[in-house]
Amino acid sequence: MKQFTHDTALWLSSLNIDLTEIAAQLGCIEIVVDIEHNPFPLADRTSFVILAKNLGMQVFFKIEWPTEFFVQQALDLGVDGVIIPHIETAAQAKRVCGSVKYPPHGTRSFSGGRVTGFTTPQGSYFDESDQAILAVPMIETASALSEVEEISALDCVDGLFLGPYDLSLTSGRGHYTYKEGDQADATRIAEAAKNASKLFWAAAWSTAERKHNERNGADMQVVMMEHAVYRAGLTALLAQT
Repeated sequence: MKQFTHDTALWLSSLNIDLTEIAAQLGCIEIVVDIEHNPFPLADRTSFVILAKNLGMQVFFKIEWPTEFFVQQALDLGVDGVIIPHIETAAQAKRVCGSVKYPPHGTRSFSGGRVTGFTTPQGSYFDESDQAILAVPMIETASALSEVEEISALDCVDGLFLGPYDLSLTSGRGHYTYKEGDQADATRIAEAAKNASKLFWAAAWSTAERKHNERNGADMQVVMMEHAVYRAGLTALLAQT
């Protein structure tokens, strides 16, 4: 299993430089940027990745769609990995996650530039990149959950990311309220990751979710969205006035 030493991440819905710096100062050095649901100009993404990396942070993009194009676009910016939404089957995961790895382990195209420090790569670069850059499919649909063991067993998959809201909706449970079925799904995903010696990541917005995932060996949990940070701060301030 890949080593992952930090267990708390912040979910960004904008490329907020000030919030990113504050998070780094407070020791929250993992950032998940939700590219899928928010408009981020490509040039701004580049600048943000450079900033965050210079702050000593690790940056993961949740890309727009499970295609090789969006994987390549993110990797060429120098991110530490991609979280891939809308995975439905093991066959799809093999194809898309495979594009994170260079041949012969996958199909990633070599671009040079920022990812090699703007110089000629050393002979070990390709193997080191395959080890370091993470491919993490989201398990957020009933279809993906039905093949989660096969997905986690793929060589090109480094971990699984639990997306609880969509998983509840597509499983017929409606609005996500962390019901018994939601807990059972989280446990199944965690066990699939553990049995395959892969990472288990989760979006976990409540204490109950986080404790449950911790008991199941979560390697990283995204504990607060950017807008929730603003709301919590403003709520606390207003309560004092």
